[in-house]
Amino acid sequence: MNSVEDQRDKARQIRYVTKKLQTAGTTQVIVVQDDGQIREITDKRAIETAIMEENEKKFHQTEGFCPLLEAQLLLDIRYFGDGPQVDKILDGTYIPPPGTDDGTVNYLKAMKRPDNYVSPKKKTTTLKDYWTGWKHCQEKTASGEMHFGHFKAGFQITSKFRFRSNSPSIRSG
Repeated sequence: MNSVEDQRDKARQIRYVTKKLQTAGTTQVIVVQDDGQIREITDKRAIETAIMEENEKKFHQTEGFCPLLEAQLLLDIRYFGDGPQVDKILDGTYIPPPGTDDGTVNYLKAMKRPDNYVSPKKKTTTLKDYWTGWKHCQEKTASGEMHFGHFKAGFQITSKFRFRSNSPSIRSG
């Protein structure tokens, strides 16, 4: 195992010396402005600003208004999709309240499960499953100086303890 680690370390050094570690960042962004004109941005700060503005728009779309978070739909679906009418939506039998806009009605219709849908069964994880999961981990997967090989080496000693301490979180998701 040490020779493999030494070989990886040497390869890392070679990539560093030959500058093959460097990856190119974003060098340009094309933005469509409100008036329809296309603008090409190449300045680093302007690129960052354009990307942040786009992300702001993308990830804050429902803050002003979202039909699913209004009145009866919110009571039927709830914030986490655990409302009393969710099964009807998934079965395709839900009737939206009067006044629901067409886009929301179409969205709710699209949420219908396929006719051949089979509900997944909850799986009980055994110690053998836990061992199998660890055996499939790639040893070269690394975060900093440590890689899975270090953890796999100590796994056999600590596996029963770790399985018992992790079991509630595995069962509950």
